[in-house]
Amino acid sequence: MLPSFDFATQAEHTLTLIIIGGSIGGLCTAYWLKKAGHNVIVVEKYSEDMLKDHRFSGVRIPPNSSRLLYLLPGMMEILEEKSSLNLGAVYVQEGAGAVIGKLVFQNEMIADFGSQYYRIPFSHLWTHLYHLCILENIQFKFGFEVQKIHVEPDFVKVTAGSGEELSGDIIVGADGHNSITRNCILADVTGDSEEDSDEDVSTRLPELNQWYSCRLSVPIHEMEKDPDLLPLTRDSLWYLWMGDGIFHTGGREGEDQYAVCIFYPFSKYGKEDREWYEQSSSLLTSEEIENTDCELRVKKLLQLASTCQRTTQKPYKLSKFTDNSNQVILIGDAAHAAVIHGPQNTAIAIEDAFLLGFLFSKINSKHQISLCLNGFNEIKSKRTKMIIASDLENIIGYALAPGHDRDMRNSALGLCSGDNPVTDDVLAHILRGFIDDNNYDMQTVVEEWWYMWGRLM
Repeated sequence: MLPSFDFATQAEHTLTLIIIGGSIGGLCTAYWLKKAGHNVIVVEKYSEDMLKDHRFSGVRIPPNSSRLLYLLPGMMEILEEKSSLNLGAVYVQEGAGAVIGKLVFQNEMIADFGSQYYRIPFSHLWTHLYHLCILENIQFKFGFEVQKIHVEPDFVKVTAGSGEELSGDIIVGADGHNSITRNCILADVTGDSEEDSDEDVSTRLPELNQWYSCRLSVPIHEMEKDPDLLPLTRDSLWYLWMGDGIFHTGGREGEDQYAVCIFYPFSKYGKEDREWYEQSSSLLTSEEIENTDCELRVKKLLQLASTCQRTTQKPYKLSKFTDNSNQVILIGDAAHAAVIHGPQNTAIAIEDAFLLGFLFSKINSKHQISLCLNGFNEIKSKRTKMIIASDLENIIGYALAPGHDRDMRNSALGLCSGDNPVTDDVLAHILRGFIDDNNYDMQTVVEEWWYMWGRLM
């Protein structure tokens, strides 16, 4: 029997929450809401087997999320046994193929973060989270694709394509970037609110209305046959190959797969949003690979890929993440515009799940829901702005065209190299966004908010 996790308190007013979406964020939300003292139903449009066997996809677990996952029974062991450690990054300028910088996480940095940076195959993480939810008697309905959401004064209801209906008190939309939950309440929450934010998220980079990414999984055993690729399979560093209007990332994910992601800040695949797990009917064509401006190793990786997931993503700027009645809540990709396949989109969903569970562990009457969701919106709004700014800098900054800006970027990244040691202050300035994102402690943030405002309940 795995040791249990408990919040300091449990809700005295029990709610029934319907979570739409049973991926990583949905499972974490279900678990923490159940531990908060509530009844939880998870509805998921795909089958249990599809999610459990979804091997050729991976999850980045940066320190801000691994600290929270460590709270879950058996999770530290899963991460240590099934993951690959991400111990730093190598920055390569495409064309020349030159390494311009190398960031290796020193022991002091890991100690400051309080946790490791992992990459893990999706199926390993999902299966363990699902097991924890089953132990807590959380109800699941697979093959339940929500077609309609009904919000009434005293209850909410979801209707599947089959006609089956479920009722509860609150709906949590954990249904991804193409969220039906968000579409149902978008009129309530649209509008970018910059008020009451003390976070500096300014950037001189242009905004993007849309961006494109492609994730490929490459079998490790195929890479090991190629002398050029073999060293990558032994490396614990994450590679960033930076080109003109495009950049690639690559790194090992667990024992048998190597992930390659391609990011295009500008038009490549079309204008419609596509799900992160929507596998294209074909891999990259030989013409696409041939026309990709990248070094030989990257071309070889693209040719060896066994799966391909292409995503078109539009950013949504929301001033809050609940509807006006406080009966519908958005988390994870349904709520924000973090870059899919990027460093933080799954991590933020895990943060959202813990935040919601902590706040709902304090509810002792129906009237306290609004105050708890005020806290949810306040904390999440500030955090989302941090991530949007960081992601925008990455997706544009790593794909700069030749010129002054790219030269300045390369000079700054060159300072990260062990060949050019710099002081901690200089390194902190260069890596400010990275450090802020990974050092964020949701548990401390929500506890401090509760200490300040919980007395009002």
